[in-house]
Amino acid sequence: VVLREVDRPAPGPDEVEVEVRAAGLNFKDVLLALGVVPSPVEGSPPLGGECSGVVTAVGAKVEDLRVGDEVVAIAPGSFGRYILAPAMYTVSKPRRLTFDEAASIPLVFMTAEYALNELGRVEAGERVLIHAAAGGVGQAAIQVARRAGAEVFATAGSEEKRAFLREQGVEHVMDSRSLDFADEVMAATGGQGVDLVLNSLAGEAIDKGLESLAPYGRFIEIGVRDLLENRGVGLRPFLKNLSYSAFELSRMVLERPTKFGALLRRVLDGFESGELEAPPVKTYPIGEAVEAMRYMAQARHIGKLVLNVEDVSETPIVAKESPAVGLREDASYLITGGLGGLGLTVARWMVERGARHLMLVGRSGASAAAETTLAELREAGARVHVAQADVSLRADVVGLFAKVAEELPPLGGVVHAAGVLDDGVLLRQDCGRFERVFAPKVQGSWYLHEQTRDMDLDFFVLFSSAASLLGSPGQGNYTAANAFLDGLAQYRRSQGRAGLSINWGPWDEVGMAAAQSNRGGRLGQQGLESLAPDEAMQAMEGLLGAGVAQMGVMALHLRRWFQSQPATVDWPVLAELAAQAEQAAEEHGSPADAPVRRELLALSDATKQMFRLTDYVRDQMGQVLGMEPSQIEPEKPLTDMGVDSLMAVELKNLLEIDLGLALTPTLIFGYPTLAELVLGLAEKLDLSVEGSDEPMESGIEEEDDGLDDLSEDAARQLLLDELHELPAELLAEK
Repeated sequence: VVLREVDRPAPGPDEVEVEVRAAGLNFKDVLLALGVVPSPVEGSPPLGGECSGVVTAVGAKVEDLRVGDEVVAIAPGSFGRYILAPAMYTVSKPRRLTFDEAASIPLVFMTAEYALNELGRVEAGERVLIHAAAGGVGQAAIQVARRAGAEVFATAGSEEKRAFLREQGVEHVMDSRSLDFADEVMAATGGQGVDLVLNSLAGEAIDKGLESLAPYGRFIEIGVRDLLENRGVGLRPFLKNLSYSAFELSRMVLERPTKFGALLRRVLDGFESGELEAPPVKTYPIGEAVEAMRYMAQARHIGKLVLNVEDVSETPIVAKESPAVGLREDASYLITGGLGGLGLTVARWMVERGARHLMLVGRSGASAAAETTLAELREAGARVHVAQADVSLRADVVGLFAKVAEELPPLGGVVHAAGVLDDGVLLRQDCGRFERVFAPKVQGSWYLHEQTRDMDLDFFVLFSSAASLLGSPGQGNYTAANAFLDGLAQYRRSQGRAGLSINWGPWDEVGMAAAQSNRGGRLGQQGLESLAPDEAMQAMEGLLGAGVAQMGVMALHLRRWFQSQPATVDWPVLAELAAQAEQAAEEHGSPADAPVRRELLALSDATKQMFRLTDYVRDQMGQVLGMEPSQIEPEKPLTDMGVDSLMAVELKNLLEIDLGLALTPTLIFGYPTLAELVLGLAEKLDLSVEGSDEPMESGIEEEDDGLDDLSEDAARQLLLDELHELPAELLAEK
C-alpha cells in the first residue's frame, strides 16, 4: 500500500472536490488491499470510502455547498489528498466534531440507523442483541438503540472489549466467540428472548441468534459471508412469527441513491442536535496506513480507526508516470486483428490516450461483444471504422490503405495483432499448416510494410510472441512466423523507419492463451504466467518511446521456468536476466528480490539454514499476530493462536516477497503449525531437510538426553545396537 501521485480532475456538474483531512478505515479496505475481494476497477483499487474535509471546488449544478465549507463525504478513493464526491453524498460537518471524529461516523451510523430503525423498527422497552458491539457498527448501534429507549444486550470477542462495554453501562455482555450467548440471553430474560438481533457473526451463530429471539422478533443480517456461501437456516424458529432481513449498505449507493443521501443527512442531523456522539476513535497518519490495516485485521480495535491526511510532508509518494507517447487527434491509427480481444484492448487504450480516428481490420465482421466495445469507443468520442479484409492478400491490403487515405486523416501508426494457431508436433506439421499460420503473420506484416515504407509513422508495432524467444513445443510454425516479425522490425529500424516487435507472453482474459484456458494454466505452471491487459498496455506505452526494435514482455518466474525447462538455463538471454536480477538484488536489496532467500542460500551449513528460516518465519508470524515471536510454539496449531484466513493471506504475502516463492492463500491449511510450515518452505526453497522432523530452536537449550555422559566405548556400543537394525547391505556399504 503506497501513496501515488495522480491527476486532479475538475469536478463534474453534480460533484464537489474535497481536500481530505481524515478518512475512515473500514474492513473492506483491508480486504481490497490484501486482494481477498476483487477490485471494482482495473489496477490498484481505490481505497477509502468516507472522509471529512474542506470543499475546494464545486460543479456547475451544485447550489447548497461552497468553497471553504467543512463537510463529511462518501466517495471512493478517500485515502488521498483530494477526492471528487457526489454533491448528494456531501453534507456539512457537525460543528462540534473534529475532522477525525467526523470521518468515523458516516458508514457505521448509517448502517446502524437503517438496520435498527427502518428494518428492525425498534421501539422503547424492547431488547436488542448487538453482536461485535465494541466495533464501529456495534458502537453506533448501541447509541441508536438507546436513543429509541431499548435495552442493550451485547457480545464482543475479547475480555478487554467486554470490559469496555461494561464500562459503557451495558449490563448484559457476552462472548461473541462462543455459542453460549443464546442460553445466556434466555436466562437473562427469563426465557422470553430479545426482540431484535443485529448480526454480523457467521455459521451456527446465526441459528443461535434466531433461537434467542422472542415472538415477533426481527433478525437483521449485516454480514455477507453466509449469504455469499448460500448457507441455509432452519425454519422452525420462524413459527414464532419472526422476520429475517439482510442489508448491505454499499448496494444502496447504486440502487437507492436518493434514499442513501437522505440517510446520510438524517444521521448527521443526529450529531448536530447532540443526540449522537462519535465512537471511540484511534487515529493513524496516512503514512502508517499499513499499520492501521494490520491492527484492524487482527480485530484488536475498539470503535473506529481513522487515517489523518492533513500532513503528508514526511510520507513517501510515488511519482506519476507520464505517458511515453501521445496519440494525436488529427491522425488515424490502423489495427489488424482489431475485432479480437487483443485488438479491442489496444483500441480502448488508444482512445484513452487521445486517439479519435481508428480503422479496425478483421477477416470477419464484428461479434456482438465487439459491437458493444465499438459502441463504447464511439460514445467516448472516437470515430471507429471497421474494415473486413484479409491482410494475407496483397489486394485486400492495397484496398484497405486506399480506404484509409480516402476516409481518415493521415495515418499515424499501425498495430499488427492478427494471427492464427495450428498446433502440432513438428513431425505432424506440413507445408499447408505452416502456410496457414504464416499467412497473417508473414505475408500480412510484409504487405503492411510495403504500404507504409514511404510514410513517416509514429510507430509500427508487430505483435510477436514469447515463443520466438523461448520456444514453444507443438508450435514450430507459430514460433517461426513470429521470428519473421522480429526480423522485420529490425529491418525497418535499420532503414530509419518505425518498427517495434513485442514478444508477448500470454495475456489474461484476452488472446490465444486465454481462449485455451488449459494452455494458459499450463504455461503458468511452467513459470510463464499471464499478463493482465492493463499491465500489457502499460508496457507497450513505455516501449513506444524507448527507441528499440524488439522487446520481450512477459511475466516470467525464472526459477519455476528453469525447473520446467532445464535446457534453457544456459541460453544467453535468460542467463543474462538471471544475472541482472542477482546483481540488482545485491545492489539495491529490494524486498522484491527475495532477500531472505539469498541469505539462506548463502549459508553453507544446513543446520544454520534451518535456524535462520525458523527465526524468520516466527518473526513474520509474530508481526501478523501482534505477539512476541518467542510466544509462538512450533507444534501448536496456528489457528489456535488466532491465525484466521485474513492473517493467512498477509503471512503468505510476506513470505512470498522475502523468500521469492509463489504460495497459495490456503498456506496454513497445508502446513498448520510453525514446524510443518518451516519444513514445507525449506522443501520449496530446495534446502536440505534431512534428519529434520521439526524446525531448529535457535537460542533454546536442548533437553539433556544423557548421551554426553557416556564413555566412548558405551557410545560406540549404543551406535552399533542401532546399526544392527539396518539392512545388512546398507550396513556393509557404510
